[in-house]
Order: sequence, then structure tokens, then C-alpha cells
Amino acid sequence: DTQHAFFFGDISVDGRLLALASGSGVSIRELPSGRELAVLPVGWAIMVRFHPNGKELLISSSPPALGIWPIDRNPSAANRIRLGPPRNLPLPFVPYEFALARDGRTLAMSVVSTREARIMDLDTGIVRDSRFPHLNLDSIALSPDAQWMATAGWYSAQAQVWNTQTGEPGLNVTGERARVSFT
Repeated sequence: DTQHAFFFGDISVDGRLLALASGSGVSIRELPSGRELAVLPVGWAIMVRFHPNGKELLISSSPPALGIWPIDRNPSAANRIRLGPPRNLPLPFVPYEFALARDGRTLAMSVVSTREARIMDLDTGIVRDSRFPHLNLDSIALSPDAQWMATAGWYSAQAQVWNTQTGEPGLNVTGERARVSFT
């Protein structure tokens, strides 16, 4: 797309939708055609992820907020969707990246300004007191069962795996510039 610079994207659980975050909002597109179905003008959208339930879209944006947008796929109109209104969870920080566990409740966020990862319970909107420090933090991943979190830094040679229940660091891996993910 030549009109937008997209930062992060995600594909819906059923593989039919693509969400792309940009400096002007979020574009929702049909797959495999790429046809744009909706635009969410949320301002500077940093990260976007589909909820595992397939019925919600999570968007972090600046000013600090996490928006949870309901997705309604209107069966009366082919290839149409309706989004929102959102449930906004105000945050005391701007999350750069975030990862959602399979339970759809546990959310891990990288907070670049404080160089730490934080965990939130989406059902209650409560951010845990636990802090997971990582120099130049940007990349974050959460295991499907939410037991483990991995962090990596921008232009950093270090990746760290954390126990999310105890807050203790586990495996520390060094090497070239890293991004983290769980399979």
C-alpha cells in the first residue's frame, strides 16, 4: 500500500481478515483479496491484534489507551463488517508491542519508556505490580498458557524468558539482534 506506512499487523483466527496499524489508524482488509473493508481512525495506532475469540480487535494507541473493538460480521451483507464502539482501558503508559495468551485474558505489554514488560488482566483492566526489566525493550511474546513471557530489545543481542507467575527470569539468550515468539 503506497498511501500508508504500516507498523504491525495481525490475521484473524479464521484467516479471513487482516488488520494493519499505521500512523493514521487501523485498516481492516479482506483476505486473500486485500480489499479494505473498514478504517478505524484511532490516531497513531501502535499495535493491533485479533482476540482469540475471533469477536474482538485490540488496538494500542497514543495517547495511552488500549481499545477493545467488538467485530460484528453482518451475515445479511456479504463481505461486510461492523466495528465498535470500543471499550477503552486507560493505561499509565503507552504499550509498544503486546501479546495475548490463548485464554484471551492475559496480556503482556512492552513499555519502551520504562524499559520493562507489564502484564494486564483484560477482564478486570488491572495491570499487575510485577515488572520485567529489559534494556531497549520492544519485542514481546507470551506462551499460549501465559506461563512464560519472552522479551527482546531493539538492537539488543539479548532475549530473556520470564516466569510470569513468579516474575523470575529464566533462560537468557545472547546472539544477534532478536525478536521473540512462541509457537
